Amino acid sequence: MKKMMQAVAVSAALMFAMANASAITTVTLTGGNGQFTGTFGMIHSTGGFTDEYEILPTFPSTLVSSILSTIGFQAGQEISFSKVLLNGVELQLVNNNPGLLAFTPADFPLNGPITLTVIGTSGSNASYSGTMNLTVVPEPEGYALMLAGLGVVGYIGRRKRRQAEAA
Repeated sequence: MKKMMQAVAVSAALMFAMANASAITTVTLTGGNGQFTGTFGMIHSTGGFTDEYEILPTFPSTLVSSILSTIGFQAGQEISFSKVLLNGVELQLVNNNPGLLAFTPADFPLNGPITLTVIGTSGSNASYSGTMNLTVVPEPEGYALMLAGLGVVGYIGRRKRRQAEAA
């Protein structure tokens, strides 16, 4: 009986710890032609929270901008952001009555996986939502290839002009 009570106590402690732990949510990107968008959001009951979002772009270099917003129309139903971090860099927080905004003041140049961490407290069944915009930044090899192509086009044009003048 004593072992059963210990097992129940350990199980309850694990369930409570898991209820407060946050899982990483993967944000799906939509779009194309070098412009991609991902949306995210969460509903929380009363208390503190930490949410993590992960974006896994398939391209190496990116310019990222993001904005999160929350609006609470009734007392006790608002979310307060303590910190919002984009790959460890804190986003700007602005009180936008009613509500709160967190945003990137300028595009962030980032490589590889992108992690957005939202830390705050919530009133009763409060929510927030956000958008992340990604713009593909061409690699230096792409610029070199483009310049080489322009050089070839210029050479061919110059050669044709000389042939036309000679005739």
